Amino acid sequence: MPLPVPSSGSAEIGPALELLGLEAVADEVRHLLDEGVVDSTGVLEVIGFLESEFGLVIEDADITPENFDSIARIAAFVSRKCG
Repeated sequence: MPLPVPSSGSAEIGPALELLGLEAVADEVRHLLDEGVVDSTGVLEVIGFLESEFGLVIEDADITPENFDSIARIAAFVSRKCG
């Protein structure tokens, strides 16, 4: 069963991403890729999680640092895709 669509950003998507072990990332704008919190395989795990939990279809063109480099950017991306 998909999770509710996050309407107000990272405050709502953060708990969902905790399921992937990202609970230690308290700073919503911390660069997950640049700081090594998430590697390329981790990005694929996040994508799979978002697709299954929010019912999204994420295209290859969507997989960019602009969409996946921080909790805030992931939340904004999910809101755009669901909105």
